[in-house]
Amino acid sequence: MSQLPENHTYGLMSLSLSPESFISQIASQYNVMSYCLANQVYDATTRGWMSFGNQHSKNLSSTSFFGNDDFFVNLKGITIDGIAIDVSDITTLSYDPNFNGFGGLWLDTGSTATYLQEPLHSRFLDVFIASMKRRTNIYPDSYPDSNSDVNGLTCYSFKSDVNISSVEVPQVTIHLEDDVDLHLEIENLFGIIDVDSENNQRTCLMFVEDKIFVGGDFIGPRILGGITQQSFHIEIDIKEKKIGFARTKCI
Repeated sequence: MSQLPENHTYGLMSLSLSPESFISQIASQYNVMSYCLANQVYDATTRGWMSFGNQHSKNLSSTSFFGNDDFFVNLKGITIDGIAIDVSDITTLSYDPNFNGFGGLWLDTGSTATYLQEPLHSRFLDVFIASMKRRTNIYPDSYPDSNSDVNGLTCYSFKSDVNISSVEVPQVTIHLEDDVDLHLEIENLFGIIDVDSENNQRTCLMFVEDKIFVGGDFIGPRILGGITQQSFHIEIDIKEKKIGFARTKCI
């Protein structure tokens, strides 16, 4: 942990809905929280921001959120290059207060990756890898079940002279309830992991398998992580229990 001068303090600010959180403490004065997570991997010039107030922004697509302490949204489906992933047999797309408060997607900026449970994760990977092959003519060089140093991640390698931000990746859209569609760019899909001895760049898909069970049952699609939330203006109305999204460049 970095050291600060003795006359400064630092710590963790909770932005959940628990009674002890910062949001709950200021709820009598401010009920709207907005934030934008900056894309530092592909654009080092941009900066994130956060604000609190009572005014709503324009041109946001909004859906209801659920949960007593955290923010869950209901998932309707995912499409990749126009191909809809089969979710017809998945019963945990929506938040279920009677099922230990799970189901749906949990917005968690503290999680870097987006986590999907089976069978959604495998179906997502199958379609994504096939679409990536059609667009770039390359396959991953590591898979979630391979014995690699990035176990759990699906990774691709590119030559050092390739500008990864310009690679033509599949068009992924996350469909939420109330016709809210999150159209993802490369910054929402991939994180640059490392550079090897020959300066090849390895970038890994930030959609990974979640293996959390409760009573032997899967508990969701699961977590919408920080990378997937990058470069979206996200506005949370605590009073109305709504979350709004709009694609943007932070600052």
